[in-house]
Amino acid sequence: MTKLYLRAITIIGLAVILALSSAGETQAQPNEKAPHVGYFDEVDDAQMRNGPDPNYVPSAEEQLEIANKSETAKQFVENLETVTEGVLDYRIVIVGTWLEPNDSAHRNYCGPGATQVVLDARLDASQIPHIDVIGAEEYIDPTWGVYTRFIRDVLNRRLGTTWYILDAAGNENYLRYYIKMDIINGYAMVTALRTGASSGQIMSGWGNRDVRHVIAIYGYNAPGATNTTIYYTETSGTAAGYYGSYRQSMPMEQLWQHVSRNNSQVW
Repeated sequence: MTKLYLRAITIIGLAVILALSSAGETQAQPNEKAPHVGYFDEVDDAQMRNGPDPNYVPSAEEQLEIANKSETAKQFVENLETVTEGVLDYRIVIVGTWLEPNDSAHRNYCGPGATQVVLDARLDASQIPHIDVIGAEEYIDPTWGVYTRFIRDVLNRRLGTTWYILDAAGNENYLRYYIKMDIINGYAMVTALRTGASSGQIMSGWGNRDVRHVIAIYGYNAPGATNTTIYYTETSGTAAGYYGSYRQSMPMEQLWQHVSRNNSQVW
């Protein structure tokens, strides 16, 4: 059976935020002072994947597709925000819990883990491959991770769609357009980022680790274009150096500070 793609509601008030904050599954108790346990400590960060492939050049056809979808998203979201300005616009797609095996061999499987989450927004759980199958399809090197372009290919092939494109948002506004366009149409999305922001702030659960990383975004709430909060999942475990909850959130402007340092979206 095809699952419901989208739960989209517009609510005025604070109750939905309080309800959402208590609903997430917890992977481990947050521990911002947790010790380093591997991950990137033993490797050269310059060789890490978990982001854009520096040797990949989109074709002219792909570049046109990217430009067209970006402009469509801009117009769509700006029109939406004209209607929702001043009203709490809260939208999510339904995803379950998908965790990477918590061992050294899977410490760089954030890309395949995020892929499972995104697939879950469109498929029944029984249809989602094991993380090792996805890792192989995304040409993972367990030491270095995966490139986002292979996440795009797997998502489109597994879902039988051409919805997902590979892009790098030009600024915070465009990242917001991409997120809202996907969520409203019933798709979760993937973004690469660094766990450390341009401001020096580290993402919740990562202690003091500034590493290349991939997450799945499954929702947002916002009064129009301002004060937007983004909801995302963390599939990593303590073997990767993550000591936090599976479901997380952060302000849009903070997300952009992380994304802009390792900018690549599959949306």
